[in-house]
Amino acid sequence: MSSLPRYDKPVLLVLNPGSSSIKWSRHNVSALEYAGATVPVAIGQAGVGQSAAQTYPGAPPWLTDVLTNHAVRAVIIRVVHGGSEYHKPIPINDDNFRQRQTSRYHHGLYAQ
Repeated sequence: MSSLPRYDKPVLLVLNPGSSSIKWSRHNVSALEYAGATVPVAIGQAGVGQSAAQTYPGAPPWLTDVLTNHAVRAVIIRVVHGGSEYHKPIPINDDNFRQRQTSRYHHGLYAQ
């Protein structure tokens, strides 16, 4: 076991936001250790044009813990807007980036 405090060990924070939850994981860079969870952010089911998301007055406790107790070196955010066109991970290139800029799956939020 290392004598370094937890906050001196570099970690990667990975966020995977969905329509009703946020999955997160923390990866210790040096040991490739993993810790994470799926955190529900909505209750019930929203109809078209309605939001089921809750508003939080501050950061959720799990995020506060990670940011307070670990040396976050990078935050990686996985966002899926592929519909039936992109159903697995792909490297971004000029062609699919341009296509994604006007995709209906972005609900008006276009890639910049």
